[in-house]
Amino acid sequence: MPSNGTWEVTLYERRPFKLTPAGEELFKFIEPFFGRMTQVREKLQGAAQLRIGASPIVFRDYMSPVIDSIRKQFPRLNMILRAMNQPELIAGIEHDQLDVVISLLPDNLNPGLQCEVLIELPLVLLASKAAKVTSAEELWREGKVSETLIALGQPN
Repeated sequence: MPSNGTWEVTLYERRPFKLTPAGEELFKFIEPFFGRMTQVREKLQGAAQLRIGASPIVFRDYMSPVIDSIRKQFPRLNMILRAMNQPELIAGIEHDQLDVVISLLPDNLNPGLQCEVLIELPLVLLASKAAKVTSAEELWREGKVSETLIALGQPN
């Protein structure tokens, strides 16, 4: 190898076009890869893809066994997982950027979407006995939230 780090090897002759012995050797080396490009493309295009969206918490706490089960049943399935917030999830499925979404149901769900309720959770208000708000109904009746409902410590 020359000191500048490059090889000076002629791989082909221009007129008439023909490979040199070094060019033939290189072609024999790369031909198995490039000769199978059509087969590789067909295999990749035949693989199914599923774009799944959910909140980061859902992926972290609940989806691992579900994903493992899907991978066992459909080993060739290419799953693309997207962690997003609820409004982004709904927009993602409405704009054909996601195939499946695990999310809260919005009040104004697009009628073109099909949904399956996985779980129904009651809305619960937890408040200290000293709080001014004593029920969820009272909170909704007020029309605005005037007290801290979630805090990491004592409010100042």
